[in-house]
Amino acid sequence: MMTEIESKDIFVQAMPIIKCKASKRILLCKWIKGDYKDRYTGLISPVNFKENEANFREKLEKSAVSLLPANLSSNLVNVELVAILNFTDPPAYTEYVYMTYLSEDSDAINDTVFDENPCHWFHWENIPFQEMPEDDHLWYPKVLEQGLKVTGSFTFGSWSEKTLKCYKIEEMPQL
Repeated sequence: MMTEIESKDIFVQAMPIIKCKASKRILLCKWIKGDYKDRYTGLISPVNFKENEANFREKLEKSAVSLLPANLSSNLVNVELVAILNFTDPPAYTEYVYMTYLSEDSDAINDTVFDENPCHWFHWENIPFQEMPEDDHLWYPKVLEQGLKVTGSFTFGSWSEKTLKCYKIEEMPQL
């Protein structure tokens, strides 16, 4: 999947963060190959439409919902855009982050897989930031714990570089 990303100069990603409101848990994907190998992230996938297309936001939301593994999709309660993140390194891209709220019984669903990668539930206080891209510890708490909407800009230097060189995060009343 990541080779498709590298071939584009600018693209959009939809990344739903799955959490159960009552138990405050999040489902993260542990990548077994590609640029995120051995790291956890939300469920990420490129989309094949452009920001200037009609119904862009509607298409993004549908894309985010479509990323839910089949064993969780029937438990969807709500979807909310919580972050728009710009990554400036080549190739530059924008990531639209959606919270996908699931019913409490989703907590009991195990053996979840996304794009052949295993997924694991984490309580918010146990999110494995040390095993995630370096930008995640900066904005996850803002959207999960504080309930904020944010925009951000991050520079790593190159697609595969794991060290964050600079960033800016802004709280927004709406996105």
